[in-house]
Formats: sequence, C-alpha cells, structure tokens
Amino acid sequence: MPKPAKIIVVYSGYKLPLDLFHQIMNEIPKYKEIREPVNFPNGRSLMIGSEPTSESNPGQSAYDPNPEGEGPVTHILFLLRYIKYKGEDQFFDPLHPDAPRFRVEKESDRQGLGGILKFFRDQGATCITREDFTFAYSLGSHPKHQLNGL
Repeated sequence: MPKPAKIIVVYSGYKLPLDLFHQIMNEIPKYKEIREPVNFPNGRSLMIGSEPTSESNPGQSAYDPNPEGEGPVTHILFLLRYIKYKGEDQFFDPLHPDAPRFRVEKESDRQGLGGILKFFRDQGATCITREDFTFAYSLGSHPKHQLNGL
C-alpha cells in the first residue's frame, strides 16, 4: 500500500535564534538530549511535544526563511498554530484572503509565547526574554506526518 501524500501546512509561531536556543539549553542540563545533533525525520525539522491539533502547540521546528528548505538553519520556530497550505499565492501574497490567518499575530499567540517563556524559566533558564522572539510563519509537514515519520 503506498504511503499517503504528505499534507503541507503553514505554521505560525515565534522564532528564536538558534545560538540563543543553545545558550538557553546549556542552562538546563536535563535537556541535553534535545540539543545534541540528531537526524530529523524530514531532514530539517525537530519536533518536540505531544500529539497536536490545529489549536494546540504542535511543537518546534527548525526555521528556514527559504520555503524550499535550502540553506542554513539560523532559528528555531516554536509552533503555535497552523492552517492548510493551498498554494504559493496563499503563502507569498500578503493580500491573499488567507494571509491574515497566519501572517497576523493574535492575542492567543502572545499568550502562547508567555507559556513558552514560563516553561523555560521554570526549568532554570535565565537568559531568555520576550524580546528574543519574533513572530514568524513557515511551511512544513502536517504534524501527523511528523509524528508518524511519513
């Protein structure tokens, strides 16, 4: 039986420079295993978290501003929500009817960022502030594909 086609989505969340993420993780020794180099299922993504829904936090992903996924990864994207990808016009055209659904920061996103900050601070990280994060969006595989290794 052939594998089902991957569903592509547009994630929204907050990006953090990768070097700062490593600095934060160095403050939290018990998380050493997630800061070590690993082979990612799709070659580029690191997913951490429980099974997501479109309204929950799907996890984390390597952030690459290049939609083709080529080039160096400089940030990690904390994924807060996603919508189904419908094509290049939807993703690249800021006037597309779907653009506000992933390009515009919502109050729920800011609350999610507060949760991310609280999590790291509760683990002992001290070098992280709200200003270290930037709202961003990126293409990626639907979370069920990340979890199932498709």
